Amino acid sequence: MGSGSAHRFGPFRLDTRSRVLTRDGTSVPLAPRTLDLLLVFVTSGGRLLTKDELLRVVWGDVHVEEASLAFQVSTLRKALGEQGPAWIETVPKHGYRFTPPVDTEAADVPVKPDAAAGTGAGTVSGAARARLRRRQLAWAMTGACVVILMAAGTVALRRAEVPTGDPTLHIRPITSYPGVEIQPSLSPDGTHVAFAWEADLKKGFDIYVQFVGQGTPVPLTTHSAPEYSPAWSPDGRVIAFCRQTARMGSRLDSGEIVVVPSQGGPERIVARQSDGWTPACDARAPTLSWFPSSDALASVGHPERPGFGHGIYVVPLDGGPARRLTSPPPATWGDALPSLSADGRYLAFTRSPNQYWVSGAIHIVV
Repeated sequence: MGSGSAHRFGPFRLDTRSRVLTRDGTSVPLAPRTLDLLLVFVTSGGRLLTKDELLRVVWGDVHVEEASLAFQVSTLRKALGEQGPAWIETVPKHGYRFTPPVDTEAADVPVKPDAAAGTGAGTVSGAARARLRRRQLAWAMTGACVVILMAAGTVALRRAEVPTGDPTLHIRPITSYPGVEIQPSLSPDGTHVAFAWEADLKKGFDIYVQFVGQGTPVPLTTHSAPEYSPAWSPDGRVIAFCRQTARMGSRLDSGEIVVVPSQGGPERIVARQSDGWTPACDARAPTLSWFPSSDALASVGHPERPGFGHGIYVVPLDGGPARRLTSPPPATWGDALPSLSADGRYLAFTRSPNQYWVSGAIHIVV
């Protein structure tokens, strides 16, 4: 996968020199790590790539779990469209295979006539390539120094601009109702907040929406079962939440994941106990986080198999099966509090050896 090659498969073209993937001439944005994974796939010749090999090649010396690889594979499949799941074949307990035919073409860099050691206009020779790389490295180092100096100057200026007195903070409550209000979620435009409110102690928590600044809370749900973890979709169209279906003792309680239009309307259940796992739903901690595409959720759940702790699952909204994203060590309480970054590249979560989050740690899937 040299610096002057391009790879074609289906309607896609991957230029390794510019690190740009296009589909029928239209750019397909990919995060750097996802593009690195695609580069390995297109140059594999269709052979089976083990998980260990992919982790070593794509992440190098950075120690990550297999969940990071699964996350990037899922992201890449989505970027490749409808054929993505078929093109990136999962070989159970082994790894992955890239199945589409790939055509590789040379894309030598044209240079000026005097750049090729006195030859006429043509492609870069080996010596010229080396000189070009040295010049590019020198310019890159110079540019990096300039950026560092500019950044240092900017920090110094900002420090000089910091007022000597304490900044004035305007803190005001959004809600102040009788009972318990927990797990707020702001709308993407910041004008509304969804939250769980135990307005009726006998009934339990329901999901409410309120305008930030004034107004009264509007009930979004009226179910008899307790409901928690409202999460506003990034596109602002729907709110996801979990509805408790069973108490689980030392585990987070079991539930089902529901989405409802943010302006109110009919509900739709997108996940419940199935395929060996159960969504978690509890007042102790939020359990849902949206992918930026608004077509999938990260959810805490627990497997049906005894001895295996909570994990983070990917829940598609199209009705497809949920997929486990993290696998905590056996005999531990497991993972919770998922939070996806705004660009979808990172998933942060907590991992704890016990149900009280004592000696827990924050982990990131990249």
